[in-house]
Amino acid sequence: MTRCRSIFILALLLPLSLLAQPKVTVSGPAGNIKAGTSFQLTISLSGSAASGDEALQFSLSNVLWPTTITASPQLTALGKTVTCANVGQLYNCIVFGMNSTMLTDMTLATMSIAIPKTAPTGTFPMALSNLLAAMDPTTDIVGGPLSASHPFLASIINVCDINGDGAVNAADSNILAQQVLGVSACNNDLTSDGKCDIVDLQILSKAVATGVCSAK
Repeated sequence: MTRCRSIFILALLLPLSLLAQPKVTVSGPAGNIKAGTSFQLTISLSGSAASGDEALQFSLSNVLWPTTITASPQLTALGKTVTCANVGQLYNCIVFGMNSTMLTDMTLATMSIAIPKTAPTGTFPMALSNLLAAMDPTTDIVGGPLSASHPFLASIINVCDINGDGAVNAADSNILAQQVLGVSACNNDLTSDGKCDIVDLQILSKAVATGVCSAK
């Protein structure tokens, strides 16, 4: 009877321990991201209460474009920083500081990612992996388990898709024509020469006809 009661109590406690796992989350903008623009990802930590974690590491997949990562003000206030490097197909990061201050629920860092105009289109899952936490080495160097959020799906669309609806057609040409005429602001400089003119409109016209956008 006592053994059965112990097993029952353990079964009740196990889900609670899993729910208490600290979680690292990657999040970004909703909707399509146009090639030739930049977007931001946010890396956050939640569920850190009583974890005792003082540092952690993680990897992010499909970081294929120029990226700048910046530690959040909350992380900096704890005397911590974030350092990353592209290694193979992964963007590896470490969050640490020369102190024993414990991490709390916060935004850890923001990533600014610049998509070249020539970037391939498609959906790129940016998934967290290789999660590991570290605690006070005088007690237990390896921290408790960490869980990861669902991947952020970066949906990259063609730079010639002016209105961002997933298709390059006459509607995009009409919008760019208004920018060439000066009726609206020049927001789609396809030649990267600092202005919207007939050359940009011709590039878009060819893209509508052939499906190939030769923006530079």
